[in-house]
Parts: sequence; C-alpha cells; structure tokens
Amino acid sequence: MSLLVLALALASGVAPPAPPATIGGRDRKAILDVLRRPVEQQVGKPVEFVVTALRGERGWAFVQAEPRRPGGRPIDGRAYFPDDWENMDGLTTTAILRQRDGRWRVVAMKIGAMDAWYCGHLPVEQFDPCRP
Repeated sequence: MSLLVLALALASGVAPPAPPATIGGRDRKAILDVLRRPVEQQVGKPVEFVVTALRGERGWAFVQAEPRRPGGRPIDGRAYFPDDWENMDGLTTTAILRQRDGRWRVVAMKIGAMDAWYCGHLPVEQFDPCRP
C-alpha cells in the first residue's frame, strides 16, 4: 500500500482496506481445476499451471498463471495462436472467478492479454484485483 494512501487513511480515522488475501489449500486446487478446462480448450490437454498470483476475498478470486505441460514443459503458443502470437504476452492466463454455492466459476478469462483488462472489470465493492 502506498504511504500516501496509508497517511490519508490514518488522518481520516478510516482504516485502509486490507489487500486481497492469498488463496491456498482446497480453494487453490478448485480454482485451478476450474480454470484448467477453458485453457485446455484453447491450448490442448493436459495443462498444469505455474501460478504467479492467486488472491481473493468475499467469494471472488483473481489468478495469473502460466500454463505448461506436465513436468513444466513449455507450450508452443504459436501453434495455437498463429495469427495473434506477435501481439500476445505469451500464454500468461489471467482470470476472475466467483464462488457460489460452494463452487468456483470463471467469470472472465484471457490468455496472452497485453494489458491489465481485469482492473475495473468489476465494481470495486465486489472485487478489485488491482488494489495494492
């Protein structure tokens, strides 16, 4: 959190919002299992993930991960996205998920996005994956 935000929060007497929590355990596995299906539809099976970010709060989650083949072997993105590959950030996969009735569901997902499309994708009061 920036020092300016912290100073303003302390001066106003309002506590700054807590950053989204890191997700682990059973939820982590469930989220990656749900995300695996749409990724495999685009790059073939089987897919494992190298997770670079997985945070959530109040039944929402944000994930950023690199899809790989078993054992960590890279996937040739050019083979699956020949027309778009030069304009992609590799196969970096970013997604927003929501948990309802005990099940995680993908709300939105992109592979190779060159921007932070997920910032502002949902109203901040629901979930803001870009909050520091």
